[in-house]
Amino acid sequence: KYCKNTATRAERLAWQEAAYIERLKRVYVATYELFGVRIPELKRELHRYKKYNDELKRQKHLENKQHSEN
Repeated sequence: KYCKNTATRAERLAWQEAAYIERLKRVYVATYELFGVRIPELKRELHRYKKYNDELKRQKHLENKQHSEN
C-alpha cells in the first residue's frame, strides 16, 4: 500500500535545518578537541542559528499565549 508522508514541507525543512546545526556543532567541537582550533565562521553560524531559533520559540510562545487568552 502507498503510505503518504504526512510531514509538511515546513516540518521537513525544520528537520533538515536541525540536522545541519547538529553537524555544525559536531564539526566545531571535533576540530577543537582534535586540533585545538576554533573556527570563527562555524561559531558565527551556530550563534546566528541560535538567535534565529530563540526568536522562533519566542514568537510561537506569544502565539500560544494569544490563543489561550481568546
